[in-house]
This record gives sequence, C-alpha cells and structure tokens, in this order.
Amino acid sequence: MEAHPSASEETVAARIEARRARAWLVEERHAPESWIVLHESILRRPIIPRDAMADQLAHIVEVASKRRIVVQVLPLETEAQPLLMGTTRLMTFSDAPPVMYTEGMYSGSGLPHLLPGGP
Repeated sequence: MEAHPSASEETVAARIEARRARAWLVEERHAPESWIVLHESILRRPIIPRDAMADQLAHIVEVASKRRIVVQVLPLETEAQPLLMGTTRLMTFSDAPPVMYTEGMYSGSGLPHLLPGGP
C-alpha cells in the first residue's frame, strides 16, 4: 500500500481482505444510497497502473448499472471544489442522530453537530 510503504505483507493482506469483506455493502438490496463524484482528471491521468485503473472504473460502471450508486463526473474546466482531497459521508440512522463524516488525506472527523437533528 503506497500510503503505508513500511507495512508488512501480512498487514497489507489483512487490510485488503478487510476492504473486500466490506465491499458486499453495495451489493445488498437495502444498501445505503451512494453518490460518487469523480473529477474528470482521474479518468485522464490514472493514479494507479492503467490495468488496475481500468478494473476500478469497470467496477464503478458495473455497480452503477445495478443502480446502487450515482456517479457524477466533474469536467476538467470546473473550478476547484471543496472536498477534493477526501470523502464526505452524510449518514442517517433509524436509532441515532444523523452524522456527517469527512475524511482528508491524513485524518477523519465525525461532525454530528453540523446536521439538523444532530446533538
């Protein structure tokens, strides 16, 4: 894993397996709604080897075709947008207040106080 170059092979394998175990989520009938925004530059300048990038994009197309996610592509000429360096999840629960989780390159934070109904 490029983010952790000194990680042992066992650690990398465990992380990959954990990620694959979570991948079922988008396949479930009652999967969370997901809206994925990709900048066009990711399509034009792959950040991983081309064959791996092709596999990743094919997977996105496959999951989107099953109507499990909505994919939006921001054009190259689009101005800089907030959250380009990470993800944001807006989560609602039947038994807890809503939460916004945002993640950057080196950190993540839950922000329940920013959403209506939060503490």
